[in-house]
Amino acid sequence: MSTDDLTQRLKQLQDELTNTQRLDENSVNLLQAVLDDIRLAIARSANVSENLADLQVEDVAAKEESKSIGARVQGLIDAFEVEHPKLTKSLSQLAEFLAEIGI
Repeated sequence: MSTDDLTQRLKQLQDELTNTQRLDENSVNLLQAVLDDIRLAIARSANVSENLADLQVEDVAAKEESKSIGARVQGLIDAFEVEHPKLTKSLSQLAEFLAEIGI
C-alpha cells in the first residue's frame, strides 16, 4: 500500500462523509479532524529529514502520532458501527491501510 493509494482512499472517504446524511456536527468535525491529521502524517512521512538526529526525534514523534491516529480511527469505527455501516466499512479499510504503512 503506497501513500498515493492511501491518499486516494482518503478522498473517497471524504466524499462519503460529504454525502452521508444524519451525521451530527460533532461527528462530522471528529471525522474531518482525523482525516486532516492523516493527511498531515502522510505529508510528514514523505518529507523525511536527511539528518539522522532529526530523523530519530521525528521517528519517536511519528510513532506517538500514529498511535493517536489509530486509536481515534478505531474510536470512530466503534461509534459509527450501528448507525453508519458504510462509513464504518470505509474507516475499517482506512485503519488497515494506515497499519500497512505504519501510520
